[in-house]
Amino acid sequence: MRLENYIDEVLRTEKSEMAPFASQLLHSIIGLVTESGELLEGFHNLESSGVLECNWPTCDAGLNLLEELGDTFWYHVLGMHSINLSYKTTASPAFPINELERCGLRYYIDECILHSAKLLDIYKCAVFYKRVMDMTQVRVHYQDILTAVLSIIQLLGSTEEEVLAMNSAKLRKRYPVEDGYSNEAANTRNLEEEQEALKANRAKK
Repeated sequence: MRLENYIDEVLRTEKSEMAPFASQLLHSIIGLVTESGELLEGFHNLESSGVLECNWPTCDAGLNLLEELGDTFWYHVLGMHSINLSYKTTASPAFPINELERCGLRYYIDECILHSAKLLDIYKCAVFYKRVMDMTQVRVHYQDILTAVLSIIQLLGSTEEEVLAMNSAKLRKRYPVEDGYSNEAANTRNLEEEQEALKANRAKK
């Protein structure tokens, strides 16, 4: 599975009835902001576990970081869909691993935080200051977040396909295929089952 094919899973698990002020773009941006914070928290947990330099972390902190990357993808796909931007026309980075290692995990996580905040600022100015939303800049920030996330995944020795498979497996535990999204399922999650789904898909590596 690739990002350009993941929209059906995202829409299946998205809340369809939103608040009057909300939109898919706002949902995406808020999610990217919160997930980037969770990526930073995951980085600190990974750092404190003493396995930060491992190519493929096997500890719970490493699994958590991959889980947050999957959630970040979910919000990214939703946002790209909301502005009609296709992954097929969005270049994915393929940097040499030594260049990625020179910058390091923390650099790319900071990039996620920075560009998510920039997106939120653009939306804020459009809502409260009636400023015309600069869609070119919106697209640039989505591209920069994508570059950062794919770089983190490459540094961890994983792949886009693997992280999406893990995210899909978790969501299918939370929202069975026949049901889709529900407030009850969103608020009464079986975290143990979701973790087992993540581990099972990571084990397929």
